[in-house]
Amino acid sequence: MDSKLLRTFVAVANHGSFTGAAKELYIAQSAVSKHINQLERELGAQLFLRDTRMVRLTAAGEGFYRDSVDILRRMDAARTALQGEQGGEHGRLALGAFSVVPTEIVALARRFHACWSGVELSLDWFEFGTLLERLEGGDLDVAFTMAFELLDRPHLRRRTVGRGRMYVLLGSQSPLAGAKQLYLKDLAELTYYTMRPDVTPNGYVNMMRFFAEKQFQPRRSLRHTSHESMMLQLQVHDDAYGLMGDFQYRDHPGLVFLPLAEEDQPGGDAFDRVAVWRERNENPNIPRLLTLLGEDHPKLE
Repeated sequence: MDSKLLRTFVAVANHGSFTGAAKELYIAQSAVSKHINQLERELGAQLFLRDTRMVRLTAAGEGFYRDSVDILRRMDAARTALQGEQGGEHGRLALGAFSVVPTEIVALARRFHACWSGVELSLDWFEFGTLLERLEGGDLDVAFTMAFELLDRPHLRRRTVGRGRMYVLLGSQSPLAGAKQLYLKDLAELTYYTMRPDVTPNGYVNMMRFFAEKQFQPRRSLRHTSHESMMLQLQVHDDAYGLMGDFQYRDHPGLVFLPLAEEDQPGGDAFDRVAVWRERNENPNIPRLLTLLGEDHPKLE
């Protein structure tokens, strides 16, 4: 069985369409249809249900999808290992992180450099609105961001770096700055500082879902164009707060991070920190980086 057919099958399943798969694989849509038809003939089974709106996996296709992903992963790992043995350390690896580069990501980059010092390694930061665009455009090999940023990008692969924990961000002079932890009810009379929806649409939507889940409504909200702007404002105004993961800005001298009480933590994995890469990026240094991140975690549904 040709691995090209498996890659086409996985791409169609990831996108739920032949058109999306064709764009990802840089081939004609007719070629995608040909590959799928050939694969179904070889297997003697129907893998997809097709209608005018979308393409979805059959029960047989779902099982074959899991096996195909595993087969391709093993093939890529074997090729990477062989290239490493034959060619040694080579190439480059471009990493990007959202807004602030957390200390964990810096530590990961240092570990990679210690293991594969011959690889040209770069690490840059970007705002939410540009990070994944740079990844999908090929400027970056791996991006570190929040899981909610992948809700409309199911074609990207991910691995969880850290579980999401919500913290309250306050100016160091805030009356609440000395607390050990805070509840949402403690914030009821304060102004909520957040990012503008056009800067991080998925982040904004998920914060609104979080508030609905906890049946909490901020008294007043002010939206900012960047995290840096929000940080400056919080240091000026003691009657305001932000909500974010503890890995953002926690070492800033003018700000404090206080844990949100366990009962007020968000459900699900939308606020997890994740490493993201393109399915078709065959840079052999990506598997090397992933070996430093532990076990696989499932993709977002």
